[in-house]
Amino acid sequence: LINREVSILVATTSLLIIIGYILFRLPSKEKRYHLDLLLCKEELAKFISKSNSNPLMLRLAWSDAVTYDSGIREWPYCGGVNGSIRLDSELNRAPNAGLQKAIALLTPIKTRFPNISWADLIQMAAVVAIKEAGGPQIDLIYGRIDVSSELLDLEKITKAAANTHELRTISSIAFKHAMCPVYPSAVPPYPDGAPSADVHLRNVFYRMGL
Repeated sequence: LINREVSILVATTSLLIIIGYILFRLPSKEKRYHLDLLLCKEELAKFISKSNSNPLMLRLAWSDAVTYDSGIREWPYCGGVNGSIRLDSELNRAPNAGLQKAIALLTPIKTRFPNISWADLIQMAAVVAIKEAGGPQIDLIYGRIDVSSELLDLEKITKAAANTHELRTISSIAFKHAMCPVYPSAVPPYPDGAPSADVHLRNVFYRMGL
């Protein structure tokens, strides 16, 4: 009887050790995320180097970021790097012509790394593109959240903002999602009402807090 109990104890202990070892070896969610970031960077480096898509990735990252308004604190109304460039409502605007190709190129990588947001992937691609072109290593903080298509609906956003935001904020939100977007325009009339090109360009970057 004692031998049987000892055998059960040994077997149970061995099983617990095995389970503990397996659990220890399995990556935690955080470890898995950091591993995905490293693997994604490696894949982007190979892909960008092979396709020579460095300029395209930089333009994509800029286009996703340029909607940022430093005067608005609340997300997603503040715009900026939120992955909105991937959505048809923004991607199909005239200033973004050609960026459909960039999204198509990144989509297979996004599928392989679903834990990485579009917002992070797009900025990561730009950072990798710079490094692969011989530029400096740029540190990037990850954890951005993707905006959904529902949040980019001009009418819905304006109505929702009307109850909680002042007129300036509502106007800025409407301006961002209107047909005349926030990108710098080459010729007048400028969408922000600027009297000249230099004032218009300053307005774009001042709005971003730059």
